[in-house]
Amino acid sequence: MTDMTDTTDMGATYETRADLLGKIPVTFFMISGTLRLAGGRLSFTRSRDRVVFDAPIGEFHSAAPNATGFMIWHGATRYRFVIGQHYNALTSSSNPAIAVMGLPGAMDNVRSAQAGSARWVSELRPLCGPVPAGVEVATPWPLWKAVTIILGGTLLIGGAVIAIVVAAAS
Repeated sequence: MTDMTDTTDMGATYETRADLLGKIPVTFFMISGTLRLAGGRLSFTRSRDRVVFDAPIGEFHSAAPNATGFMIWHGATRYRFVIGQHYNALTSSSNPAIAVMGLPGAMDNVRSAQAGSARWVSELRPLCGPVPAGVEVATPWPLWKAVTIILGGTLLIGGAVIAIVVAAAS
């Protein structure tokens, strides 16, 4: 993660590695890149300099923390970011005993992501413009709701797989 400050007339420069979440907020649909606030503009650039967006910061609005990161709106488009997320091989293990050993590291990862996101929100809020007329801004989900949806979906998929295996074995 890079955090730079520049005292030129254009204001501070703030830049970090970030993950842009897709419509379905899971790792599989994430896009990694660099989130940058510089010269009165906010941009997100993927690898090989592929620009996802680059616009004046005053066009953005409604920066707010959410369960795993933060979101910001550009007109009617919502962007959800996770800052400082790290891969944890232990929690990705198929062995439940090993996965449980990785939970403290996973919780540190969540705290790190929340701290990085809080810093971005504090940098962005004073610079953002107003919500455009006719745009409805959805409020971020609290952590308990996100966890409930993820666990519920996992149990639903697991139950469906078990039902298919039992039906096939009969």
